[in-house]
Amino acid sequence: MKNIKLFSFWTLFLLLLSVNNFAQNKTEPMPKWLTEHMTYMTEGTGVWIADNSKYESENEPFDEYGTEWKWGIGKKGITGRLFALKDKKEVATFWEFRMFWHPKKRKAVLQQFSGSGIVGIGEMRNVETGGFTERMSEMTFYNLDGTSWKDLHKVLEKPNEHETTSFKFDDGSWIKQRNYVWKRR
Repeated sequence: MKNIKLFSFWTLFLLLLSVNNFAQNKTEPMPKWLTEHMTYMTEGTGVWIADNSKYESENEPFDEYGTEWKWGIGKKGITGRLFALKDKKEVATFWEFRMFWHPKKRKAVLQQFSGSGIVGIGEMRNVETGGFTERMSEMTFYNLDGTSWKDLHKVLEKPNEHETTSFKFDDGSWIKQRNYVWKRR
């Protein structure tokens, strides 16, 4: 009988704690721009394809790249992946992503993981410039040996396509790397 009362007490305690946590999470939502961005990325199939012919080479034999985005649990974040295509067939996945709102830091966090063990961690911001909105993610990537580098991606969203421009931080400046136009599949 004592075990049943103890079990009932802890069950009630955990239930109340869960309800309290759920209520607290409801009062501090992520910003509207982040919700809109996540909705935009996951719409339809959540798959976006970009032509890679400008960068295709012997070392990079891929015709196209793709990303696929899906909602995470509770629609509080999204998960994604970057993959390569050759002759319209998927041939490799290079990166996995996780994007979410960090309630303590009050920031949009982006995490990136490669199959080789490289990890990227950073922040996404919403930037209003010249009458349009850009999403910018600045990340630090860590190699297995502990060395690191910084990247910046600017994303300009349009109906059914978005443009990304990547930059690498070198000698105190951001150096433009690549530009892709991603079309919704």
